[in-house]
Amino acid sequence: MTIRPALPLLALFLAACPTAGMHVPALGFTVAAAPAEVRPGDTLRLTATLENESAAPVTLEFGTACGVTFHVRAPDHRVVEPAETPRCEGPGERVELAPGASRVLEHGWPVPAGMAAGEYAAYFTVAEHDVVDGEKRAFKAGHRSNEVPFRVVR
Repeated sequence: MTIRPALPLLALFLAACPTAGMHVPALGFTVAAAPAEVRPGDTLRLTATLENESAAPVTLEFGTACGVTFHVRAPDHRVVEPAETPRCEGPGERVELAPGASRVLEHGWPVPAGMAAGEYAAYFTVAEHDVVDGEKRAFKAGHRSNEVPFRVVR
């Protein structure tokens, strides 16, 4: 089977695509948690960072004001936060980042009174969004940050 005849058709298809040739800048997503050890009733401080790691400015547009959601994963891998309804932590419907710039979001998570002792992990997700460059748009699926471990003690 040869695909050579299909190459002109593919080129025509890509030329018609509104995001063809659009460079999507590299974005970094990290989370940090402190303190490393908490007790029920304490507050775990979570810090999320969205960083533009490219040399070009980047604009993200979210279809919702709930652009970032923090999560806590239990030792059995169940997500225990958000329990039912995601907690919106911004960053709003539009985020503009200059090259090398970052956006930091902080969240205080009160450790529930009945939380079992064990090794937990925190992370955040960024909702699906458009990367905007002038009139061009590139849809990006949501992202998930690294996981950061912490311990609940009794």
